[in-house]
Amino acid sequence: MSTSEASQKDEILIQGVPASPGVAMGQAFVYTKKLPEVETDRIGKHLVSDEVTAFHSARAKLRSEWKKLLEKEEDSQSQAIISAQIEIIGDPDLASQIEEFIKDKQHRAQHAIMKAFKQYIDRLADSGTAVLADRLIDLSDIRDQLVEAIGSERPLLASKNGDILVAAEISPREVIQLSHQNIKGFVMEQGGSTSHAAIIARSVGIPAVVGAKGIMEKIEEEATICLDGQLGLVSLHPSAHTRKRVKERRARETHTLEEQLKICSKRSATKDGNPFVLRANVEFVEELDNVRQFNAEGVGLLRTESVYLNHEQFGSTKKQAAFYDKVLTRTDSAPVVIRLFDVGGDKFQAVKVTENNPFLGWRGIRMLLDERDILREQLRAVLITSGKHLGRVKLLVPMVGNLKEIRALKQEIQNCREQLLEEGYEVDDDIALGIMVEIPSVAIQAEHFAGEVDFFSIGTNDLTQYILAVDRGNALISKLYNQAHPAMWNLINYITDVAEENNIPVDVCGELAAHPAAAACLLGLGVSSLSMSPINIPSVKQLLLDCTRHDLQRLATDVLASKDVDEINAVFSNWKDRLQ
Repeated sequence: MSTSEASQKDEILIQGVPASPGVAMGQAFVYTKKLPEVETDRIGKHLVSDEVTAFHSARAKLRSEWKKLLEKEEDSQSQAIISAQIEIIGDPDLASQIEEFIKDKQHRAQHAIMKAFKQYIDRLADSGTAVLADRLIDLSDIRDQLVEAIGSERPLLASKNGDILVAAEISPREVIQLSHQNIKGFVMEQGGSTSHAAIIARSVGIPAVVGAKGIMEKIEEEATICLDGQLGLVSLHPSAHTRKRVKERRARETHTLEEQLKICSKRSATKDGNPFVLRANVEFVEELDNVRQFNAEGVGLLRTESVYLNHEQFGSTKKQAAFYDKVLTRTDSAPVVIRLFDVGGDKFQAVKVTENNPFLGWRGIRMLLDERDILREQLRAVLITSGKHLGRVKLLVPMVGNLKEIRALKQEIQNCREQLLEEGYEVDDDIALGIMVEIPSVAIQAEHFAGEVDFFSIGTNDLTQYILAVDRGNALISKLYNQAHPAMWNLINYITDVAEENNIPVDVCGELAAHPAAAACLLGLGVSSLSMSPINIPSVKQLLLDCTRHDLQRLATDVLASKDVDEINAVFSNWKDRLQ
């Protein structure tokens, strides 16, 4: 469809989720992925050996293809994700399960692959962890490649230069492949901002929007489309005004990035010289380039849940420690806060555990204290890493609900430390131990926990949904979920008061810290450091540089006096106007 034809149609706006910043405009290349056809009839025992051989041949073929792609790829973040995909393909546990379906159930190799991956994917989908759910696209793609590699050549995805790809979902492999074809942008109907496809898009600088619900029903091949990866907005048949705005945005973006980097290079201190600390939330090694680029002062939250997707790391203290060591090495001398696994443990059980509400269920420290081998393995990896980076490693415990859990964990840490010393490892004798303050009972009894730990880290994402009784993943009540609710501010104020009385620092690592005015209020309440996605650091830092300590405290006072969210929003707006 030509631009003139598109201009005759009414513009259609679709709100999605921001995935990779930037704006793009061009013709849509609509990609519809077809699931491979799989025969489900049973085979005779005389064919079992042939099917096992076919599976291993496909596996070897696929690993070889990915390794060739790795050799050609220059982007460090893409390299890291490709390496992770190679390890999943080579996962011995998955291979054993697939073989079991072939040998014991007499399934064809393709059917066995589909069955084994379905079990794994179902468990991840039920884990209650949004980050892991975002990885399902990656696993589905590997599954489909294995199936297609048996007995047939797999077609490569190709687009015309300049197209904007529109798809229900797209895998990291496809993003990497298309990034070398001058693609302008990606729009996905599914997926989240933490998916590997989104991470790669950000890494290679391609604008992307995910979660654009309904776009596959509305889009037409070669229709003109605009996307704004910063706002998560997609425009079909853009008006003349929209096209002009996109062109103007492009011209501003280069200048904006230059200005952001200048801001990040400045000393982190308020206008009257009071220092503040901005750190990064990180899950993958490939995100560390942004940590450095935006001058984050270390990692305030290193999520470790993705280790579960990599069986070659999970089950191996040595390989887990190598992952932590890589993060510490690439963050110079800054501190790194490593959070223990915050995910349910059903995937490690012979029988799948079903939970009606996994966010309130068997996860975090609850699961780890039941599954001591998993806990000890991770503690050993963290402690070994601490010996190589003395004074830099901090340990953070998720989903703490009572003092008994902390005391049991401390004993496990001491036992692991003593064993490692006997084995000849050097271990940091003074690792700071902190807890996630995300369960209301802990927040309300903060004074009892302050004497047991070295720091608090407030997880505003979960604390908000527990305080407000609002499932943040439920679209029907999403408008009720607001981290700036007065109840949250009053509870945070209480926590910081308790921490000050006990002389321990308070960090905030939830989404609230990424909003400039909210970040200013948090510091005004006495929060010691803020941790956020690196890309949010420039806007937060710029506002804080323009404030005095008195400005921050006055803002906090006004927010605490507010009775509802509307009043708080008005306080934020008026306060920023006064600063200008």
